[in-house]
Amino acid sequence: MRRPISYLLFCLMIPLVAADIPTVTNGRQPLGSAYTLAMEEDLHLGPDTGDNYIWPGTGTGVVVNDAGHIFIVQPTENSIIELDNHGVFVRQVAGPGQGPGELQALVSFQFLADGTAIALENRGPLTTFNYFTKELVYRDKKTHNSLTMILRLAVFAPDASHLAGTYVSVTPATGQMVIHGSLLNSELDVLEERTSVKRAAPNPQKLNDPAYWSEMLAEEIKYITQGNLLFATFDREGNCYTATGRHYKITRWDGDLKQTMVITRDYKPIVNTDEEIAQIIDPVVEAIRAQLPPAMKAMITHAVVEKAIELAEIPAAKLAIYGLNTIDGDKILVTHDNNLLRKEALLDIFDKSGAYLGKFTHPIGALGITPPVFKNGLAYMILPNAEGENELFRYRYRLVSEGSMVGGALNR
Repeated sequence: MRRPISYLLFCLMIPLVAADIPTVTNGRQPLGSAYTLAMEEDLHLGPDTGDNYIWPGTGTGVVVNDAGHIFIVQPTENSIIELDNHGVFVRQVAGPGQGPGELQALVSFQFLADGTAIALENRGPLTTFNYFTKELVYRDKKTHNSLTMILRLAVFAPDASHLAGTYVSVTPATGQMVIHGSLLNSELDVLEERTSVKRAAPNPQKLNDPAYWSEMLAEEIKYITQGNLLFATFDREGNCYTATGRHYKITRWDGDLKQTMVITRDYKPIVNTDEEIAQIIDPVVEAIRAQLPPAMKAMITHAVVEKAIELAEIPAAKLAIYGLNTIDGDKILVTHDNNLLRKEALLDIFDKSGAYLGKFTHPIGALGITPPVFKNGLAYMILPNAEGENELFRYRYRLVSEGSMVGGALNR
């Protein structure tokens, strides 16, 4: 069958359009010297420090402002705690409640370039942006109530003009929902969709059935382990970097959300072993129970999660990417592996030109969901101790050649 001339011209145009976006292709090893991060422990805080240093929850994270003050973010507790740069307790910036500046469904907390901050909440169809002044005094909030824009996760641009996020759209009439990974403006209008996956919406009438919970959790596990989650980070100039786990491919967007670079790297696939997959059972049980009302917590058992893992049919090979981050808003970090047996993450380091510089490892918690934060020459991590209690570690770090290192890259 002969193709129309317009179709042939379209096919010829594809490489011309793609050629406008520079692609940096990296091999398995850096060109020239290989670099890593040398770290030296600078501060350690935990339950032994006092009552103000007990931070429960599998999703507990850390945020740091320009002054070096440390903020412990606890979504399960709806709490944001401020410590000074010596780790001394200052105050609770926000806590649970229904009043102004109080939280009911905390998702994340982020500082903007001007020193103000945003606390994101999501409760069913209601998405709330809580705005704080430079002095961290609650200012006001903006809400968005919609079944077509249920914001699960978000990373804001330094000026908050846009964000990268994961949101859910639900159609009650059909019982269907779609999980989207997109770039959005501040009004939550979709500017660029990167991923979308259709699935059945939860059925409230089946929530007392353990088999149904296994099916629901299987869909969630499948969504993540098949590489559909959108990862994103911003550098200090406001460039956005996005990726999914399916391919080792990072796309850079400028402040106008135009693609300006694609970064790729060759790698040897890592096997998903049964022993490592089994490591997610306990933390998944804990994480899901923490989100449920007391009457429903008993529904989430080890057997329910084990069945969910079986139904999810987790791929034999691990994802190419597990997260994106920056070092002080400068160099780009790609989490290439979260090893749940060794409780260790492997991160690749890239410079602004997209060149692969090297790698380093750092400890992780049960699910590896709280990445390190790099700010003003210091790295911050929340890690569980032997009793499962969260502790804060701060390190001084330097980018050094691998040949100059003695022992591991991280000295705890």
